[in-house]
Amino acid sequence: KTVRLPERIRSRILIAGCTHREDEEIVFSALSELLKSGIGVFIAPRNIVRCDEVIRRGKELGFDGLKAGTGKGRDFTVIDSMGVLDRYYSDSEWAFVGGTFKDLGGHNIMEPAQSGCRVLFGPFIRNFAQEAAELIRLGIGLKIENADDLAAALNSLEHPDWEGFAELLAINQVCFENLVKRVGNEIA
Repeated sequence: KTVRLPERIRSRILIAGCTHREDEEIVFSALSELLKSGIGVFIAPRNIVRCDEVIRRGKELGFDGLKAGTGKGRDFTVIDSMGVLDRYYSDSEWAFVGGTFKDLGGHNIMEPAQSGCRVLFGPFIRNFAQEAAELIRLGIGLKIENADDLAAALNSLEHPDWEGFAELLAINQVCFENLVKRVGNEIA
């Protein structure tokens, strides 16, 4: 089943994907500012058994959240299903990739970029350092240091650099074609 978000809010959405507690604290610290700017926030914890914990933490901070399977929260929504994050990314303008505010090395920043999202990530991105540098070069990625950076970035990144996305797709196409040739050679 394809998940589609309402057209009226499609591009004004931040998906915080594969988050850990440290990442969620950054999102919650920026949430009031994001809501004032009309940005919808969806949080997808790295481990979905933490969905209730994320909602409780939001409530402790004064925010109303719900699981996506039960509706849309007033302030934020927690994605409580596996295998749907790419669909949410395709309906949003921005992605904040988790595992980047704790020294875990970060999670896959290319997945949201390939879905057409601007990608924001924290300082701990060693697992995807080359990809981060490339996304920054293309005007698609942005390294942030704190919640203020997150809110400021979302308010300043209004229009995506489609030329950067086109270059990313061209790079991926060449990589894919090279992989197909290599696999073909190995099978032959």
